Amino acid sequence: MATSQILCFVIHILLLFSLSLETTETSERREGRALLKWKNTLSNIHVLHSWSIVNLDNICWNWTGINCNNVGVVSEITLDNFNLSGTLESFDFVSFPNITRFSLDNNSFTGSIPREIELLTNLRVLNLGENHLYGSIPSTIGNLTSLSSLYLYSNMLQGNIPDTLCKLHSLENLYLSTNNLSGQIPQCLENITSLRYFYLSANIMLEGNILGILCKLYLLEGIDLSKNTLSGVIPPCLGNLTSLRFLFLSNNTLQGNISKTICKVHSLENLDLSWNTLSGLVPQCLGDITTLKYLYLYSNMLQGNIPETLCKLYVLQGLNLSNNTLSGLIPQCLGNLTSLGYLSLSSNKLQGNIPKTLCKFRSLWNLDLSSNCLSGMVPQCLGNVTSLKFLYLKSNMQLHENIPGALCKLHSLQNLDLSNNILGGPIPQCLGNVTSLRYLYLQSKMLQENIPRSLCNLHSLEGLNLANNMLEVTRSDTFIQQQFG
Repeated sequence: MATSQILCFVIHILLLFSLSLETTETSERREGRALLKWKNTLSNIHVLHSWSIVNLDNICWNWTGINCNNVGVVSEITLDNFNLSGTLESFDFVSFPNITRFSLDNNSFTGSIPREIELLTNLRVLNLGENHLYGSIPSTIGNLTSLSSLYLYSNMLQGNIPDTLCKLHSLENLYLSTNNLSGQIPQCLENITSLRYFYLSANIMLEGNILGILCKLYLLEGIDLSKNTLSGVIPPCLGNLTSLRFLFLSNNTLQGNISKTICKVHSLENLDLSWNTLSGLVPQCLGDITTLKYLYLYSNMLQGNIPETLCKLYVLQGLNLSNNTLSGLIPQCLGNLTSLGYLSLSSNKLQGNIPKTLCKFRSLWNLDLSSNCLSGMVPQCLGNVTSLKFLYLKSNMQLHENIPGALCKLHSLQNLDLSNNILGGPIPQCLGNVTSLRYLYLQSKMLQENIPRSLCNLHSLEGLNLANNMLEVTRSDTFIQQQFG
């Protein structure tokens, strides 16, 4: 009797296992058929040649972009960078309740995002970025409560940001940049305390103040609200976001001073507050953020001196303070920032000589000191900064003496603009050896003698301006005939 009961139990278990296998197989084939139906509505489907009816029993192993979980049902659909086009209207969302990742990044999908997307109830990553989707963000996305990453950037989505997104309490990455979204940033986003990256840039019609709600999102590492129409002041409480690494607020209508509380964010690597109407001084304490790699404060209404404390930013790679009303001298100690690749201090009211300490740079590829009140000579030692590609010293009016021949050692130089100064003497013959030059602007008042025939060697030259000088032009010079007729 006992043996018979054991046998019946074993048969029952085997039957259940067999049914389970049959169910799994049926699920795999059902999902495969749903994918084939969607494929037939798409264009450029040659990249999905593995999706075929003859391969229906192997979608977990052989189908491009498809991954399955350990029970053999589709868990991920990843079709990034395939140049696919079509819509999501024919995608059978109800057939994929177990997928955790749905990613179509950098394709050419059009149409709207269907409300039925809420049927992907286990979704953790939704990436529809860099397509041509339009319409509004469906409120039903707020029902995807397992979502940790939502990428809808670089589309043509419009309308308000739905309040229902505030229900996504597990969300870490929210990327809605480069759309046509409008209205205000929902106040309730302060409830998503798990957020790490908050990118809403380039929506143009997003308006209102930069909400203090951001200050409650203590895990934030990246904020990008640039290229909108946000107004008001920068909230001082942003200084409480001690994990912040990236803060981009450029191209808005922000005003007021730069709060010194921002200096408390000692993890900050990129700070871009450019193209606003910020006023007051550049905070001395910015020099305490020794993690800074890029500091962009250009195109504001900042005044006062350039703080020498910035010379403590030893890992700084980009510094742009141009188009303000900064005055005083260029700090000598800036030459200690040996990692600097980009330095622009143009369009201010800076005075004095160009510091020779700037010649210590070894990685600098762009130096722009134009449109100031600098005086003295162009330092010969700039010829030692052989990494330079762009050198702009125009419109200082008080720069004088000859053009240094040492500049001919800048064999990577592409743009050289020394115009609107009072530089004199001849144009150095050796400039013809800088064959990388594409733009050479030397219009001035005092340059003399002939135009060097060596300039004929500049075969990459696209722009040349030698006007308003006292140069001698000889008609027999082939180069002159070609350039000036």
